This record gives sequence, C-alpha cells and structure tokens, in this order.
Amino acid sequence: MSDAVIFITNAFPFSPGEEFIESEIRQAGCRNSDFLILPCELKHERRDIGDHVAVDSKCLTGFSIKDAIISFYFLFISSWLYKELLNNYKLILKQPLSVGFIIRNAYYIAFYKVRLTALIKKKKWKSVVFYSYWNGNASYATTLINITGVKTFSISRAHGYDLYHERRKYFYMPFKYQFSSLFDELLVLSKQAKEYALKYYDFSNISIARLGVDCCLENKDGKSIVEKVNSVNIVSISNCVRVKRVDKIIEAIYLYSKHTNKAIYWTHIGGGDLLKSLSDYSQERFKFCNNVNYKFTGFMEHSSLLKHLKDESYDIVINASESEGVPVTLMEAMMNGIIPVAPNVGGIGDLIPSTSIGFLMSNKIDGEDIASVLVDFEKLNKTEVNLKSKSASQHIFKLYNSKVNYKELYTKTIGKYFD
Repeated sequence: MSDAVIFITNAFPFSPGEEFIESEIRQAGCRNSDFLILPCELKHERRDIGDHVAVDSKCLTGFSIKDAIISFYFLFISSWLYKELLNNYKLILKQPLSVGFIIRNAYYIAFYKVRLTALIKKKKWKSVVFYSYWNGNASYATTLINITGVKTFSISRAHGYDLYHERRKYFYMPFKYQFSSLFDELLVLSKQAKEYALKYYDFSNISIARLGVDCCLENKDGKSIVEKVNSVNIVSISNCVRVKRVDKIIEAIYLYSKHTNKAIYWTHIGGGDLLKSLSDYSQERFKFCNNVNYKFTGFMEHSSLLKHLKDESYDIVINASESEGVPVTLMEAMMNGIIPVAPNVGGIGDLIPSTSIGFLMSNKIDGEDIASVLVDFEKLNKTEVNLKSKSASQHIFKLYNSKVNYKELYTKTIGKYFD
C-alpha cells in the first residue's frame, strides 16, 4: 500500500484550456507517492506532459447506467441536497428554474463521489491527498470520501470564476458555502482573494499559493527598449467573452488615436464567442483612424504565445477584465518586459503593486480611463520606459517563478499531509 496525490482538473492534460498547468505539472509529485491526474471532461488532443505523472481519463468522465443509479440513490438520501434547497428557498421562489440548476450540480457531486470511491478501493492506497485545481463539484465530492482504513485530505485551489459569486448565474454557486467548511485547505492566489473567501464562505484554513510562469535569467531585466518615436505596439490577451471587456480596449485605442500622431499597432490574442462581433466592431470603429493598425489572431497555442511574446517588441499589455483571479497571461507578458495596464480587480493589485512596475487603474474603468493611461505612457522617456520594463520582469521573477512556487507547493503545502 502506498500514498497518492490525486490531481483533479477540468480537462488537463487535454487541450485547449488550462495551459497554465503546464508549468506546474513539471514540478508535480510528492516523495514516495503516486501522482494521478483525473480530468472531469475530455476535449481534443492530449498534451505531452512526460511520464513522471499518470493520467486516468475515464474515472470522472463517461456514463454508465449503474453509476447513474447509484449516484441518484446517494443523492436523494443525502441531507446536503435538502439543506441546500431549504437554505435557498428565496432564490427558488424567485427563480423556479434554479431548482433544476441545484439538482444538476448535486448529481455531479454524487457522481464524482461514487467514481472516486471506487477508484480508491481499487488502488488500495493508505493515504490520499485530493488536490483539485478548481473549487467546484468535483472538489466538493472529495470531502465526502470516507473509506475505512484510508486517510483522505481535501485541498482545492480557487481562482476567479470558482470564487467570486458575482460572476455566476443567479450570483450563486450551489453548495459552495455548505461544503467550504469540509476542506482541509483552500489555496487562493492573493491576499484579496483570501479576504473575499473569509467574508463569504466558511473555509477554516486558507493559504495563499501563488501561481507561476516559466522564468529565465535572460528575461529577468526586461527588454532593452528601442525608443519608438513614431509608433506604439500594444497587445491584449484574453478570451473574447463579455467579462474580459475587450470592447473597452477598442474604445480606448480609438480615443487614444485622436490624441497622438504615433502609429498604433494593436494585437488581440484569444478566441471565443465574441471574436467575430469584436472584430466587426473594430472595423467599424477604426474605419477613419488612419494611424490604427489592428489584428485579432484568434486562439493561439500556449507554446506559440510564449514565443510570440518573447519575439515581438510589444510596449504595453492591456487587461480590461471585469473580474479576475491572477491572470497568468499578464504574468507571462510582464516576464517578457511588457509593461502592464490593468484594473484593480481580483489579484491584479499583487501583480502591479506600484507605479514603478506598470499602470494599475481603478476597479471600474471605461475606454477613457485606458486611453488616459496610454497618453501618460507616451509622455515617458526611454529611461523611464526601460525602468518600468525591468521592474515588471523582476517582480515576476521574484514572486511568480514557477520552479520556486510549485516546488514549494508539492514539498511543503501538499507534502505536509504525508508527514
């Protein structure tokens, strides 16, 4: 009998999505323990993640009549379902369809519990640490595992969509408050996230566990900026969805174009449901802007994105999100000496703690606010720009180095449960 870390993801190692786990998985593993990745859904191609970790793509996916029957039986004899319905009767009276929403989430919790229990009984581990990358239904299921002779611990990360209830349907995340007290540890990304979790939920043990990006010494001091007298090169990186507010960036560049004689080059990297409408909006907005050049690349593979950020001479990276955890793409841009412009939402304040590193705006912004920052950036001289670029890179190298952060995660944060 041995110990095991069970790492539960949304779809990783299958792509697309969760590209930021690639840096973490290279450091994965605890001494003398099995390490098993369980994705909750299957997507397209499987990434090459090496042979130091194992993947079970069937445990939490697929369907069987037997497991469905067991799951429904377990669900309807469970007090936590009825407690959730009772605690949210006001929502149910106001939004009757929310009953189906709650029961659907409850079924998945029961289903994951059934599948995880069967896996552990089969493997005969003596001690298991469940490490969930997202604080959702699969992570809640881990708190229900109770097998005689097996020690189990439930640890979960929480980022943005799985932490901030304002981002969810009905401004509500089924079962989160009820299950929060059952976790051995919640890992959040920033001090702000910890304060939010303490305010709204019942987690008893919350730690800050920063994410990380691949850092190399050659990038530590930023880029040596070649002063561009006649142009400014801007990049933004996000999915094209409402919460990312790419339309605010479009508006900002339009307004900025009226205040500068420089040629503006803007590239947006990322796909999504709003890609076409945002592209059409840009075409209409920039129709008479002779100094604006823009491009939507659509989805870009993570390895290609990293190379692109390293090779291109971007001056500024803009984030306009309404809500965030701590955006990894912003870290990756900063590591390459690209100066950040972003609102003070989620953990972004930790990425831009001072004006020496970048431009931190208020949490409520519009196109005019971003345009104003771009005007301020244009006033900087070469020395000032180089200093900000260097400071941005060094800040990421110091606090968000994947080798350092993830080694500590597995040896100390997770490893302590095997001591």
